[in-house]
Amino acid sequence: MDNTALSQKILHHIKKNSFEKGKKLVIKREKNLTEEDFRKHYLTPGKPVILSQAAKNWPCCQNWTLDLFENRYGDDVINLMNTLSDHEDQTFKVRESSLKELIEAVREGDTSRYARFNGLIHRHPELINDIDYDYILARRNYLKSGNTFQLFLGAQETKTELHAAPGHNLFVQ
Repeated sequence: MDNTALSQKILHHIKKNSFEKGKKLVIKREKNLTEEDFRKHYLTPGKPVILSQAAKNWPCCQNWTLDLFENRYGDDVINLMNTLSDHEDQTFKVRESSLKELIEAVREGDTSRYARFNGLIHRHPELINDIDYDYILARRNYLKSGNTFQLFLGAQETKTELHAAPGHNLFVQ
């Protein structure tokens, strides 16, 4: 399929599945959803879903703690981003910090320090072994745009504004 045909197919899909402006969606929670049912009912029609407890036995969910990150990677330099709603001019403010400093802020409940879109997993590829990569690959869209793992780390109540992400997202928490 050439680029023009692919673009037309995507545009048709978007128009066919578009939602009313401002419409709130109820996101279903599914437990033990098979790959086939996920693709049929959610991926193909482009519907969001929460896969409850899908990652509960993954090593990342069992072993990744603030202590682990502080002890192994505390000296790593990371970027902290504010949230857009924190500033009237609606621009991101980015500053550098050590992961250790961020973890101290998280423990104190400081929501002004938040690591979003963080490349820690790419800098330390051993962390990928703690993610069930086969599970993720089996649920990817065929129009995948690469392999990106990002870590979001902040205190409770930190947030990321609604935005248009450039790829397909599977969030694990």
